[in-house]
Amino acid sequence: DRIAKILFHPLEINHYLLIAAGPTIHQLSLDVSYVADIVLPITGIVSAVSVDVDIEEDMVYWSDDVAAGIYRAPLVGGV
Repeated sequence: DRIAKILFHPLEINHYLLIAAGPTIHQLSLDVSYVADIVLPITGIVSAVSVDVDIEEDMVYWSDDVAAGIYRAPLVGGV
């Protein structure tokens, strides 16, 4: 499979997985025939260990075990 790392994506993604990966949160598209690994443009993450999304509010939430807190950012656009 082809893997594409994208920092900003203009495509509409409807089906995806969110993965907490240390200082980044990745959005893996399930809408395309290849793997699109999109790094969400969120700053200030130290060590994300879990992630969730609020579809109605378009917000992503994550827990950070180093910063000892739960944080949130807009799913599109980040902070």
